[in-house]
Amino acid sequence: AKLKVGVVVVPSPYPEAEPISEPGSILKLTIVGARGLRAADFSLIGASKSDPFCVAQVKGKPDSKVKTKHIPKTLDPVWNEIHELHDYDRGNCLEFSVWDFDLASAPDLLGKVTLVPRAFDKEGGFDGQLKLRSCGDKEAFLNVRIEVVSGLLLPPAPPVSVPRSRVR
Repeated sequence: AKLKVGVVVVPSPYPEAEPISEPGSILKLTIVGARGLRAADFSLIGASKSDPFCVAQVKGKPDSKVKTKHIPKTLDPVWNEIHELHDYDRGNCLEFSVWDFDLASAPDLLGKVTLVPRAFDKEGGFDGQLKLRSCGDKEAFLNVRIEVVSGLLLPPAPPVSVPRSRVR
């Protein structure tokens, strides 16, 4: 028996660009909003909705996690929240997940996406929408802006010796 395999190489949607992050860089993250989310809460009166909130973090670094407030009864939330991620190292991916807030139980996943660094670690950063996965039979999107900002610059240290001094 013979097996025939075909391979199709798909170009990246992100153009090749030199990373601009450096040690100590901070990511300024604006979580703008989402659209097309599925309804996770059942309603006897009116249309079913969700109470969405978004979580973002540097992949593999749970201490970097930031979270928006939840917006009640909507499938198209607008957060416009700005957060800073301080635990970013060049080459780290960013993970985003959108959840339905429930007071009495664990939150329900409404969608998630991982963004590779070549999409945002470049001059101009990233400003656009990301297609969410794991969101049921609906097509849903998350809108974010990401900017790489230099870390805190420390003032120059005082000299350790005085000019023309000698160690004896």
